[in-house]
Amino acid sequence: MEDNAGKDWKIIAVADRDPRFADLNSIERLEEHLKKEIWHFFETYKQLENKQVKVNGWLNKKESYRIIRESKERFEKES
Repeated sequence: MEDNAGKDWKIIAVADRDPRFADLNSIERLEEHLKKEIWHFFETYKQLENKQVKVNGWLNKKESYRIIRESKERFEKES
């Protein structure tokens, strides 16, 4: 996703002990309706601040781990 400040990565995660998500291990397996709800939330949640956002799509688990790793490394370097 992108907002006024540029790229703003979001990671979708679920509780590993929640029985509703017991078989869920990738975004591809998430129910389409729930994906649409999440997409809509991220498209609209900054409207009250008069900010525009652009949701670019979904990344797979491998790409998500890469983003997390790079973010962690950047945080450690800047701290």
